[in-house]
Amino acid sequence: MRSPSVCWASCLIVALLVVPRVSSAATAADSVAAAASARLRLGADKWQHASLALSLGVGAGLVTRRTAPAVVVPAVLGLAKELRDTRHTRFDPLDLAADLVGAGLAGWLVSRIER
Repeated sequence: MRSPSVCWASCLIVALLVVPRVSSAATAADSVAAAASARLRLGADKWQHASLALSLGVGAGLVTRRTAPAVVVPAVLGLAKELRDTRHTRFDPLDLAADLVGAGLAGWLVSRIER
């Protein structure tokens, strides 16, 4: 039988994957304002960053049976991805923040599962 922590972790992962994507339709007249405010909304991109970091972190934590890799692995990969983005677009601190939220949740989940 699974422990309650594993059940909660499974429910959280499913909830993050099922959350509907936020989309906005902007007219040509307000596209500049929409682009500026789009960075501040919790859109699909931020959910993708957080859920991927959570998945990678839980995987790393369960494989090693330690909490530190659950936080460090997705945080380092998120930072590396953002640094790579500076070559093509720009570094987005909100993407990195979403990665760190996912990494923190992964660390918390692994610590609860591995008790």
